[in-house]
Amino acid sequence: MKGTRPRRKWWIVAGAIALAGALIVGGWAVALTFVSPQQVEAAAAPPSQAPLLATIERGDLIETQTWPASVAFAGRQSIPLAGPAETARSVVTKAPVTPGGQVDRGAVILEVNGNPVFIFESAFPFYRDLGLGDKGPDVLAFQSGLVGLGLLGEADGTFGAQTATATKALYTRAGYTALTRAPAEASADAATTKTADEKPTETSSPAPSVYIPLAALAASTSLPATVRSTPELGAFISDDSALTTDSSATEIRVALDSPEDLPAGSVVTVAVEGGESMPATVTSVEVATQAPGPDTQQNADNVAPTYFAVVLPADGSAVNDELVGRPASVSLQKEPLARDALLVPLSAVSVETDGTGTLMVEDAEGDFARVRVDIIAVQDGLAAISTDEAGVAEGRRVLLG
Repeated sequence: MKGTRPRRKWWIVAGAIALAGALIVGGWAVALTFVSPQQVEAAAAPPSQAPLLATIERGDLIETQTWPASVAFAGRQSIPLAGPAETARSVVTKAPVTPGGQVDRGAVILEVNGNPVFIFESAFPFYRDLGLGDKGPDVLAFQSGLVGLGLLGEADGTFGAQTATATKALYTRAGYTALTRAPAEASADAATTKTADEKPTETSSPAPSVYIPLAALAASTSLPATVRSTPELGAFISDDSALTTDSSATEIRVALDSPEDLPAGSVVTVAVEGGESMPATVTSVEVATQAPGPDTQQNADNVAPTYFAVVLPADGSAVNDELVGRPASVSLQKEPLARDALLVPLSAVSVETDGTGTLMVEDAEGDFARVRVDIIAVQDGLAAISTDEAGVAEGRRVLLG
């Protein structure tokens, strides 16, 4: 009996310790699960937001007018094509240039009936075959192209032996054989000569000479150019056939209601989607042409003309042609509305009925005081202000409302 008494005391102590531990853990769990309504409301409330501040600046407030614009190729041209003479049909046998491709002087834009069609720069369409002895502005335009290709030394407006050699080289470099033709028939007197005893003898006929037919010449007013449409392989060439090109030069165009809105010579800023802003100049203002429609003629007297301004980069560089078709904006800065004024965001100003306003200005201790100011002008979310209050100065912070 004596041996069991210490053991029983140990079990009583152990049980007391376990019970105390259970009470402590249970009390802690109950404390965690019980949250007061004030604690719930505080946890649900959004965190306090720091006030939005802006800094007072000094500068000019300038009125800016902005127009929507677009980047476009400078000019579209329809280039007439001629079929070879004295053929039953004129068929496109090769179409080496697809829409979107670029062409320059001397390029083969089509092959018709197995022969190349070359493109050259000219202010007017070519109008005849060109060969030995021919003279005129069309010869000069063709020669100028050959000079630009390095095939001819100079252009003088006369198709001579050197031009014939250059024409042959033009065909050869394109992978074709130059065409030849017999010279114009000589008169009967010129076709014979007389010997010393006055007996007429026949002379030998002149050899055929190199020429370039009208069907092989296409004229563009500006090169290089981007092809927009061209007859397809197998198409017939007729009097209505043409090649459509856009000048490779690019420009920014702005639609206007009046030419006085954006006069030529105005210095502007251009912003293109996907590109950087750039200084630019209005080079011209032109009347916009309108495609004729069923009501155009009837309402012609009642419709006011529309205009567009042509804008080019001020440094003379070209706008990247990858930007063609993208929207843009053109901004013109006018006379300053306020010079050397204090500038604050308009949202910081509480405007009063008398045209004045108030600001909440931060002082040196970080407190805010309401200050009355005069509003000089407002533009693009900024207000130019003036005041006699010493606390309103450049660099001070204001509360945005």
